[in-house]
Amino acid sequence: MAQQLKGNPMVGGVVYGVRKLWATSLLPSASSHKITKSIKGVIWDLDGTLTVPYLDFALMRRKIGVPTGDVLKVIETFEPERREKAHAIIKEWEEDGRRNMKLQPGVASLIDSLREADVRQAIVTRNNAETLEHFLDSFEFAECFEPALSREFTPCKPAPHPALHVCSAWEVDPSRVLFVGDGVDDMLCGHAAGNITALLLNDHNRANRLALDHAHLVVETIDELRAHLTKGLHVRIPPH
Repeated sequence: MAQQLKGNPMVGGVVYGVRKLWATSLLPSASSHKITKSIKGVIWDLDGTLTVPYLDFALMRRKIGVPTGDVLKVIETFEPERREKAHAIIKEWEEDGRRNMKLQPGVASLIDSLREADVRQAIVTRNNAETLEHFLDSFEFAECFEPALSREFTPCKPAPHPALHVCSAWEVDPSRVLFVGDGVDDMLCGHAAGNITALLLNDHNRANRLALDHAHLVVETIDELRAHLTKGLHVRIPPH
């Protein structure tokens, strides 16, 4: 059950003032095996969504000296020596993340269910290609996600281009794709691309007004997301 959020009243991840986009379910429930044709694909973020949040982004920002703004873009404005040190910090940080990578509870089961329902799946992440490949190989997901885009795909999130690229590759209207993530970059990317956006809450994003304002759906867990996909999505209309 999603907790009450100040200024964003919700019950069970469904925000008041909603409209039901689809009356049928995406996944089969115990009493019904009817699968909707409305949603054609799901785009997943990686760190903090498919995997358990581990990396401390605030600490990384402090070490690099970029308290606000797009870290990757700001680094490119540094003098060469400072830029090299910043990239070394990020490299070490991401290596630590790979060593401690764990699947988000409920993710493997939901990925399998979506595959069985013939729902396409992709990954759009700001992690580097090495981290993305490590995830796909470690958990044997290489055949589950196509395409799988790291930050080497430019422009990366929060620009809408990665999500639009996925929808184009699938030949699917963006409005029939669900973008699931835990960060403001995910919500901005999916929202700008015209996707339905689902924000997975954690201790780091609960107070992120920008992320919340660009989410059609807000959930506490992957299992809660599954419940919404099973019974039919009720989503809010973001103000932006």
